[in-house]
Amino acid sequence: MSRARDYSEATAEQIDQEVKKLLDDGYQLAKTTLIANRDKLETIAKALLEFETLDGSQLKEIVEHGRLINPPPGVAPPPTIKSLANWMEGAIQRFRSGVKNSRVIELHDTNHYLFIVEEALVVREMRRFLLEE
Repeated sequence: MSRARDYSEATAEQIDQEVKKLLDDGYQLAKTTLIANRDKLETIAKALLEFETLDGSQLKEIVEHGRLINPPPGVAPPPTIKSLANWMEGAIQRFRSGVKNSRVIELHDTNHYLFIVEEALVVREMRRFLLEE
C-alpha cells in the first residue's frame, strides 16, 4: 500500500535531514555518556559476571558510589587468600594426622603438596570449607 505525500520533495528532504540530525545527536550523546562513565560500566559488568543479576537499587549504588554496596542476597563473597591459606593448612594437618585412605606428599622445596585421597573426601572438605566462610 502506498500513501500519498501531502508535501513537496524539498520538505521531504528537510524531514530526512532533521531525522538524521536527531539520530546523529542521540548517537553522539549516548557515546559521550558511555565513554564518560566507562568505569561504572566496567563495575556493572564485573558485578554481573559475579552475581549474574542486579536490581535497580544495586545499579543505582554503582552509578552513585562507583561500587556495589549491598550485593544480592544469598551470594557469598569469594574466599580471601588468607582464608584459603588457613583452610589449606588445616587440610594438610587433617590429612597428615591420619585421614583414612589418604596421603600428603610435599614436593621438595616448592611449597606444593600432592594430596592422594578419595573423591568423596575432597567433596566433603570443600563443602566444609565453603560452609565455614
